[in-house]
Amino acid sequence: MSLMGRIRGSAKTDGRETIRGNLRAQFGLGIALGLMIGLLPKDSLLPWAFGLLTLIAPVNLGAALAAVGAGLGLSLALEPVAHSVGQTILNDATVVSWMTQLNELPVFAWTRLNNTVVMGLTAIGTLAFIPVYLTAHAVFRGPRFSGATNADHHSGTADDYPIVHTPTLQES
Repeated sequence: MSLMGRIRGSAKTDGRETIRGNLRAQFGLGIALGLMIGLLPKDSLLPWAFGLLTLIAPVNLGAALAAVGAGLGLSLALEPVAHSVGQTILNDATVVSWMTQLNELPVFAWTRLNNTVVMGLTAIGTLAFIPVYLTAHAVFRGPRFSGATNADHHSGTADDYPIVHTPTLQES
């Protein structure tokens, strides 16, 4: 099963197909992508590309929006660290040769990865992506039902979101 299939969480139970989103994965991916968007400077192409990915992927948009706000504040606090990380990366000889080749592409200039702060925040965000996803995935506990215990209501059963079966031409 693909990653998108796992996040969507479609399953077949008792002969009836049910749609139930994997809310933990959607929440975790929303937090991780939102933090990445918030960290990167907005005059670069990178946050806009991550924003498009966020809108396309099945993520929790509320969590992503909250993480963008947190990432904006975090990017201001991490700017001196990002400058030193970016300067270290951009002073490496292999990165310089790699960047020289990529700089010939017309779109690459819009990424602004030749800027030390943009490169540093991109590196920090990339390294933090998986731990942020795993932490948010572990913290999210799912929807709560008032007045009912977990024994009274089983979230994600076949009765939650049934899909009406319409017969095809072969079946009718």
